[in-house]
Amino acid sequence: LMVFDISPYAAGVPGVQVRFTFSGTYYFWLIDDVRLSGENPFPQTYPSKVGEDLFAADEPYAIDAMGGAYRPDELVVYFNEFDTVVGGGIIPITETEKQLVREELGVDSFVVCPCDSLLELWVFDEDGDNNDPPGPNLNSIDILGNKTGAKAKSETLGVDYNYLAISDVVPTDVPANQALTGIPAGIQPSGNQDEVLVAILDTGIDYAEPDLIKHIWQNVDGSCIGPDDYIGFNAVNLNNNPMDNNPDRHGTSVSRVLHQNMVTTSCNFKLMPVKTHQGNGVGSLFSVSCGAKYAVEEKAQVLNMSWGWYGEPNEVLQIIIQQAQEDGATVVAAAGNDGILITDTLMYPACYPEDNVLAVAGVYLDSTNTFVASSMSNGSPEYIDMAAIGEGIRVLGVCDELAGTSYAAPFVSSRAVIAYDQGSEGKAVWQFITDCAEKTAVPGLTNLTKGGIVLRPDTNCQ
Repeated sequence: LMVFDISPYAAGVPGVQVRFTFSGTYYFWLIDDVRLSGENPFPQTYPSKVGEDLFAADEPYAIDAMGGAYRPDELVVYFNEFDTVVGGGIIPITETEKQLVREELGVDSFVVCPCDSLLELWVFDEDGDNNDPPGPNLNSIDILGNKTGAKAKSETLGVDYNYLAISDVVPTDVPANQALTGIPAGIQPSGNQDEVLVAILDTGIDYAEPDLIKHIWQNVDGSCIGPDDYIGFNAVNLNNNPMDNNPDRHGTSVSRVLHQNMVTTSCNFKLMPVKTHQGNGVGSLFSVSCGAKYAVEEKAQVLNMSWGWYGEPNEVLQIIIQQAQEDGATVVAAAGNDGILITDTLMYPACYPEDNVLAVAGVYLDSTNTFVASSMSNGSPEYIDMAAIGEGIRVLGVCDELAGTSYAAPFVSSRAVIAYDQGSEGKAVWQFITDCAEKTAVPGLTNLTKGGIVLRPDTNCQ
């Protein structure tokens, strides 16, 4: 006989919801005033499909005021590099000062990004023992109050909910990647100092794939995660193994699209695998921010982000994108696949205003060779920079056709590689790509992108 007593969590708390899975032939009893439901017990997201996908993937979530989904009872914090009060903005902030802030705000546990000691994940637990099962309305933690209090501290530069960044959500329970103990077979160090480095921030890359292995970056001098950093970073498990364990191989497919559009050029490039998403296709603001920081530290020139989230204005990843901008790097971000206008309800990172962010929608060519907006693609004449083919994409090694802005983005990334190869940098990369795009307003696309700009599939920009 097994008894699960939820009295310590439910006593005196109205509307407690408990989610569980039962299988088998045994009987079970529920002793209380209980109503059973097989429906999603979590609040409705905007768009609603986000919540449906997260529920199917067994990912608990809460929502912000705009319906954006985030991990319950977690915040992502970016500290000020310098103490603006005690040190007058000159003396670096100390670990003691950071700990005092955590204690004041009741942080029960925290994780520091290995690549940036200023970037942290904070976890709150009502009892302080971190043993509460996850779920909505489970305890009385005031996460909004904690967020507001943290933002008011002079020691913090950015504070956000730990938003859930979705790529290709697949309900699955795959084991975590174990750390590598050596350089994977077949990967060779770069022989060309002029190679353009492209970071694929996603579910990882299958670095054993024959078509990709010769283009996988090898780090020969170690990095922020240690001397055994061989080929990239796993920001989910915080180790050195960025293998793609997503059943649909989302990150690998994104890499294949970029690779296929590069092999016909004369450019030298390498792929940096940065695993920011779990095997089920769900990432978090902390994992994508920590992964982006790794890419910036390792001098990636192009950062491909074929994923995103909706929600309130946020700061942490934007801070790191600004750091990438200072280094002359370009971020290519997918517009999303919910078929909505995102001028008011923004999707990030596509809607960040920084000049180094290229936001990409999806189109297809109809029987008259006319560009038509993909019905699944998000759009915005204010935030989306250009469109590229996002349906009917065929690549070697993938039997089915690929569709979605996830795969329109790496085509634009491939053209950004050409821009860097030819000497462009920063804002000039955006100008280089738009110069070789279809600039005339395409009928029906003026609400999809700025000026209806489309990057044609036969445009190599060389």
